[in-house]
Amino acid sequence: MNSQERAKRQSTDEWIEEFSTGQPVTPKQEQSAPYKPWIRDAPAEAVGNLQIIKQRTLAYDTHRTTSSNGHLILIFTDSETGDEVAAFFNVDIRQQRGIGKGQANRTGHRGKFYPPPRSKFRKFWMECIGEEPIRWALAHKFLKARLKSLLFTGVITEELRKDRRTGKQVPYLKVTDVTKVEQSGHKLVTSS
Repeated sequence: MNSQERAKRQSTDEWIEEFSTGQPVTPKQEQSAPYKPWIRDAPAEAVGNLQIIKQRTLAYDTHRTTSSNGHLILIFTDSETGDEVAAFFNVDIRQQRGIGKGQANRTGHRGKFYPPPRSKFRKFWMECIGEEPIRWALAHKFLKARLKSLLFTGVITEELRKDRRTGKQVPYLKVTDVTKVEQSGHKLVTSS
């Protein structure tokens, strides 16, 4: 067993013992399931063939739009493992104004979208930001600036999707019920 494989199979106490003594410590118990970094040390429960992972802190990374069914995909990064976690919202990807009104916007990374009134995205925005953007069709321009300093949490599940190139089922992480984590900021108190 090489050193990387040994480190993956060691418990935290075994790894600390090896680090402090400098002597290799073999793991006491072998892992039977393949190593999945997003399941490590997380309280989880199984529902059918899905693995639900709870209470992870997420930071906003970027967004994408899809042309097939008009989804907005917010991409978050798990602060513990660095894994990519996706949240899905239904949006309209057609242009709302101008000569191209009704035509599809460019989709993909940082694509344009319009969240319909009473949509879950608008509810999410108002809970996180508290004020509407200048125009809802411009919300894609303000996502990074408004969400980059906030932390989020939600119910994370491991799901499967079909890879377009290979046709195989590929696991990914999906978050639902995304909520903002209340943060206590560091306030600078000045005396006069």
